[in-house]
Amino acid sequence: MIPLLSWSIRCKAKQRGIDYSFLYMQPNGAQLTQITQLDEAEKLKPIIDQIHDFDQAQEALQYVNTGRSKGKVILKIKS
Repeated sequence: MIPLLSWSIRCKAKQRGIDYSFLYMQPNGAQLTQITQLDEAEKLKPIIDQIHDFDQAQEALQYVNTGRSKGKVILKIKS
């Protein structure tokens, strides 16, 4: 089912020479270890669309709900 849903994305990525793969996550330690290893090896390249301060959370959520985001929408939490 997932390959069917990601077909359009995979085609667009291939046209642009981008290596795209879908990773379905479940809450288990083995997968989290795999993600950590991929991150440490710098194999993950998240696409960031927008970055918002935490006080702009509502605007960020509205943007995500439009369905037009082209990557991750990040909320910055100041410490």
